[in-house]
Amino acid sequence: MQLSSGAAAALFWICAAAAVLSQAALLRSAFSPRSAAPADRSVLATSSRAAELAWSLLPALVLAGVFVWAWTLLRSAPAAP
Repeated sequence: MQLSSGAAAALFWICAAAAVLSQAALLRSAFSPRSAAPADRSVLATSSRAAELAWSLLPALVLAGVFVWAWTLLRSAPAAP
């Protein structure tokens, strides 16, 4: 099944928008201030703010690279008949 170039571009931008929204939600949760009331973390492992940011930014950077690569391939593909 081949998509027309317009349909492929529309699908690309829909997926890009969904990915940007989900990454924004991840980054918002990583950058948001922590709860004012300290929780009992004696049982749970704690992580640093830097680790949270790294695990939020790394997928965003990889995803941005995949989108650039996909957009390049989409633009260089011959038009469907």
